[in-house]
Amino acid sequence: GDPEGIFVNANGNVGIGTNSPGAKLEVEGNLRLDIDNARLIFASASSNFGLRNISEIRTNVNPPNGAGTLDPADRFMSFRVATTHNGGNAEIMRMRGDGRVGMGTTNPDALLHLNVANQGETTGIKITTGTVNSLIYHENGDLIIRKAARANQLVLDETGRIGMGINNPAHPLEMASGARVTSGGVWTNA
Repeated sequence: GDPEGIFVNANGNVGIGTNSPGAKLEVEGNLRLDIDNARLIFASASSNFGLRNISEIRTNVNPPNGAGTLDPADRFMSFRVATTHNGGNAEIMRMRGDGRVGMGTTNPDALLHLNVANQGETTGIKITTGTVNSLIYHENGDLIIRKAARANQLVLDETGRIGMGINNPAHPLEMASGARVTSGGVWTNA
């Protein structure tokens, strides 16, 4: 077979640019989809009543109504994953043309925008180095930073008070040792 053309081997695998495809479809070289609002769909047929799971990657590069200037929000790539066994899916991440990335939102208004329905440590950012975990998350109006399995190490509450080693600071700056800065700016040692 010609490695520059299309090749079908004895197993039914199709190769484009290769005469030894190792999968149902193998493309050696670039693959280009020139379709408005292109989708790459991943589906698995099930022997259970013909149900299927679908995940997909979508793109959109068209200006509204086919004319005018592209707004960054109109240029995006989104990732969708299966939510049901009958083909339902939900968008989990969107990358816009201006570099903004949204998870849980289709309209990110920051470089990285996380939007979650729940709160707590499983809804934030987890940074792992070896076996040490650090967490940054939002809970009950507070921004919390903690390392490993320790208690909250830094809390910025919804009123702007900072707690270091305590969950509910009563002063503008309060530490677990008892040291604090009062609202009048007076420093008190533990």
